[in-house]
Amino acid sequence: MIIKPLRNLLILVVLLALGLTAWAQTEVSSADLKGTIFDPAKAVVPRATVTVTNVNTGIARSTVSDPLGEYRVPLLPPGEYEVRVQMTGFAPLRHRGITITIGQAVVIDFELQCYPCLR
Repeated sequence: MIIKPLRNLLILVVLLALGLTAWAQTEVSSADLKGTIFDPAKAVVPRATVTVTNVNTGIARSTVSDPLGEYRVPLLPPGEYEVRVQMTGFAPLRHRGITITIGQAVVIDFELQCYPCLR
């Protein structure tokens, strides 16, 4: 009767070890891109759409800046990226040639220009 609880404990330990290994590989083989979106007066811009596109694969991921104007796109594979920021009332911004390597935490802040001001 002791064998069944020990077997269950062994299965739990193995599953936990496999989960930690997978998590560690994810952390090591990727990078994060983050930053803050500002307006011309240096006030933060919440709810701006940030789209990160891998130039080589064309795969895009989007997020929205939080109430502090901050955005974060985690777990990006290494490669070259383009970042676009869009918000109603502001001219869209594009930043090209961003090279991300394994384990990096790349910080790119953006300053949006008001759209009517550009005329």
